[in-house]
Amino acid sequence: GSSFEPYSPTWTDELKERIRKRDNYTCQLCEDPGRNVHHIDYNKKNCNPNNLITLCNSCHGKTGTNRSYWNKLFNKMPKVGKKHFPYTKKGKAMAKKARAKMKKK
Repeated sequence: GSSFEPYSPTWTDELKERIRKRDNYTCQLCEDPGRNVHHIDYNKKNCNPNNLITLCNSCHGKTGTNRSYWNKLFNKMPKVGKKHFPYTKKGKAMAKKARAKMKKK
């Protein structure tokens, strides 16, 4: 995806609010409060809820670089129902590893 590509018509405030609510308004990487909704595959036209994740400002900014790393990480995240990884034991370990890597940058 590119920052210059247009968003899908389905990218609405209502959709973003549904994703934030699903994720308990919590960043799915660091578990801080989150308001940004991120496209996991960086494709702004793919607004499938399984491709969207809530992130805080800090984590969302970090996902703008090294996109292949983040895409792989997000796609490996275990899911419980519609919840992403902080809500599983394996996910907590993955999030901890990702946070450690972010701190090194």
